[in-house]
Amino acid sequence: MKVVGIVGSPRRNGNTDTLVRAILEGAQSRNAETQTFHLNEMTIRGCQGCDYCKEHGACRLDDDMRTLHRVVEQADAVVIGSPIYAAHVSAQTKLFLDRCYAFLDANMQSRLPEGKKFVMVYTYGDPGDRAYEGVVASVENMINWFKPAYVNSIVYPGTTDKGSAARDSAFLKRARRIGEQLAE
Repeated sequence: MKVVGIVGSPRRNGNTDTLVRAILEGAQSRNAETQTFHLNEMTIRGCQGCDYCKEHGACRLDDDMRTLHRVVEQADAVVIGSPIYAAHVSAQTKLFLDRCYAFLDANMQSRLPEGKKFVMVYTYGDPGDRAYEGVVASVENMINWFKPAYVNSIVYPGTTDKGSAARDSAFLKRARRIGEQLAE
């Protein structure tokens, strides 16, 4: 079992990174092989809308997304974490999601192996856990294009500072349990 974590926050060890790591720790506890990528430290250009990927099965851009395409394709489960900035996922996460368009063929059918599991992690300062449910629904709708076996989203609202999640033992336990479920 391979589980990959994609962190769309520019803050290492911030709330999003902490929760993605907790999920991966849970998966590791069930003998899953894990790997983490920090989008802010990668070179990823925006989708060019050229549809090269529809004809050739891969994106024409030669940047770090090539690695992520390969890793996501080979993973059994993918954990994508993003803070909510300006009422949407971070710019880094949006670039990544846009470039996942290459996983769809000319008929908009998924090229990814069916049955992949996805977990989305969202963090934000608003105290309401439904404050950005439109964002959550939008991203889940996109993930559903890939015919996943499992999609789960966890929302961590009310982040008052960079270390909020690291001090929330109950939420960390919940995140680890999600990771264990991914690896089962």
